[in-house]
Amino acid sequence: RAERLEKIRKELADECGSANLASDIDIIVADTSNEESLHNLVSNTRVVVTSVGPFALYGTPVVKFCVAYGTNYADTTGEVDWVRQMIYRFHDDAQRTGARI
Repeated sequence: RAERLEKIRKELADECGSANLASDIDIIVADTSNEESLHNLVSNTRVVVTSVGPFALYGTPVVKFCVAYGTNYADTTGEVDWVRQMIYRFHDDAQRTGARI
């Protein structure tokens, strides 16, 4: 996974015409079933963007940590029931911490 992300980071830097961009963007690989891994991800970033689902299976711990740390979260889900659950469960805490979910 990290190798694939490294290739994407380089391509993005090339496309933007910025040699520094590749070194300015960190790649952090996290395991959603490992709380220490999620802590390392979420506590060291301002935004988490994910496209790995099913979100009902893998996304909830990520949202939980983002809310706790005030980190913004975005995904590509179409899982409407899961989105409703996340809003119901985390909305008040997200407002308190400043996280945008």
